[in-house]
Amino acid sequence: MGASVLALVAAAIVAAGFAALANLVLNRRPASLAEWNESFLAGLGMVAAIAIPLSLLGWPSLRFAILIGLLLVVVLRRSDFTASRPRTPSGTLGARIAATMAVAPGVVLFAVANARSSYGWDGFQIWMTKAQEFYWTGSLRLAVPTPEYMERVVAYPPAVPVYEALVGTFYRSFPMEGVKAVFTIFAVSLAVGTFHLVAGLTDRRTAAIAAGLTGLLPGLTMGAAIGGYADMPLAAVAAAAAAASLRTRYDTLTGRSPAPWLLGALTTVKSEGTILLGVGLGIVGLWALARRTRLSPRAASSLIPLVFLAAARIVHRKFIPGTSREFAPVLSLRAETILARVPWIVGGMLHWLLNFRMWGLLWPAFAVAFLIVARTAPRSSAMPIATAALLSVLADGSLFLYTNWGNGRLHLDQAFPRLIAQVAPLAAATIAAAAFALRPRPATR
Repeated sequence: MGASVLALVAAAIVAAGFAALANLVLNRRPASLAEWNESFLAGLGMVAAIAIPLSLLGWPSLRFAILIGLLLVVVLRRSDFTASRPRTPSGTLGARIAATMAVAPGVVLFAVANARSSYGWDGFQIWMTKAQEFYWTGSLRLAVPTPEYMERVVAYPPAVPVYEALVGTFYRSFPMEGVKAVFTIFAVSLAVGTFHLVAGLTDRRTAAIAAGLTGLLPGLTMGAAIGGYADMPLAAVAAAAAAASLRTRYDTLTGRSPAPWLLGALTTVKSEGTILLGVGLGIVGLWALARRTRLSPRAASSLIPLVFLAAARIVHRKFIPGTSREFAPVLSLRAETILARVPWIVGGMLHWLLNFRMWGLLWPAFAVAFLIVARTAPRSSAMPIATAALLSVLADGSLFLYTNWGNGRLHLDQAFPRLIAQVAPLAAATIAAAAFALRPRPATR
């Protein structure tokens, strides 16, 4: 138990370093837990992007250099951590305590299960292998003979492995079990991000209920996440990116807003983050056009973090190449392929979306909620969130049109339940928004 607590402290220290770096770059001083969470995830993306070119040097002590740099930034920004905050207004403290009690069970259950269970195959073979390589050599390459599976592993984005390696720096040798603590930090981040996403659409009471129930979903926090997969961390980034975009408004995103950095950070956590980024940018553009919003010239600065993080990802794929034989080229799709594959793809998607043991009624409720939002409030802030969740699920399903596996349904059964976890908080936010819209309002005189 003591070792788990120490590991969690180490993970929290590194997370504080990520947040301090983002605060320095964005010149912001977080005043709420939501803003701290956004800084943490934005800083994680920044460090992952920085680690990519530095890892080409193969400097064994690179993790020391990065960790020391983060701690120096914490000292430089120490007022962010020590500055007194405005006193809680009367009547708000109780609401915050109630919200904490609502989300705490899911986080605590995950932390206990995470500490007592072993990594799953991907958690060990992908994230742990890359983290251990970065820990010892300072490189994101895998200096081992690479069979087909390992060649694909090499190309996976580095955010989670770099975080694990930095936490491991607090130990004399790489701690296989200790670095699992990073996933508990992500569980807290997921709860905070989901709460503030829903709060931006409804109210704090509804947000507490939605975040608490989301944290108890087996498919998101008690299923594959415990095996060490990066789908839950990606869900945490997606929730924070959506919440930050709502707060700053889609048409006023600037370089100082954390939203562009969070959108870009999606690509550093897992490959599917590129799909989520594409969906997010598409919705931002369409939302601005639908409202006939004239984008401010300052909004162009939002491209800076996206270009920076995208460039780092390109460098990663070019100089740290991995091959994926799982998917065929997009142009190889033929009409006969669609006719042959659509039935089992649709059947497999419905099987997992309706899997009560993993998701309860989340996805059927989302389908109903989407229709309610689209009919009653098509111009509300909930609509882009709902659309993002829907398009992401459909995009994840369409990936299996291109699979090279002989047994495509097996591939779908292994991957699709984890892919939809990435946007589960957006689905929960849509449900909460629909329920809030249907709630009877007190009569006014």
